[in-house]
Amino acid sequence: MAVEWTDVADNAVKIGLGSLITILGGYLTLRLTQRHELRKERAALHLKEIDIRTGRYIDFLSMSQSLMQTYLYKDCRGDSDDYINYMRIHNEISVTSTDEIRTAAFHAQYAVSLFVTQNKQGDQDTIRSYRDDARSKVALFQGMANAELREEKAALIKPPVAKWKFWTHWRK
Repeated sequence: MAVEWTDVADNAVKIGLGSLITILGGYLTLRLTQRHELRKERAALHLKEIDIRTGRYIDFLSMSQSLMQTYLYKDCRGDSDDYINYMRIHNEISVTSTDEIRTAAFHAQYAVSLFVTQNKQGDQDTIRSYRDDARSKVALFQGMANAELREEKAALIKPPVAKWKFWTHWRK
């Protein structure tokens, strides 16, 4: 069996091209897998951040309603533990949220603080208007926080857009 140089060259080219295709396929597979894993990790981290913000918003809303209920017939002192905790959660929201949420949280906190620190022995119509204003500002904050969290969760669920769209050429 005589081996000619063309047979050797032919086999070398086949082996070389097969190796090259295997290397490229392995590289692309590894790259796509790594990209997918990084995307999953970013989504998990973003979801964790959303959960932390959700907890802050719920704490702020609960404390707002609790303060309004606790101090419905008596006035609150600014150095009480519940009021200090309320201001702390408000400041956390103010520092870590968007401008729209921060502004809504400020208006809600201001209205709640105005109501709970008010002397309850005064004009009942004025006190009732403070309470109604506080309730409406808290409700507005709740709606804005809900909308923000829904948008962010929907953005996580939306599938990523492919960079290559081969199928668009054949859809026509």
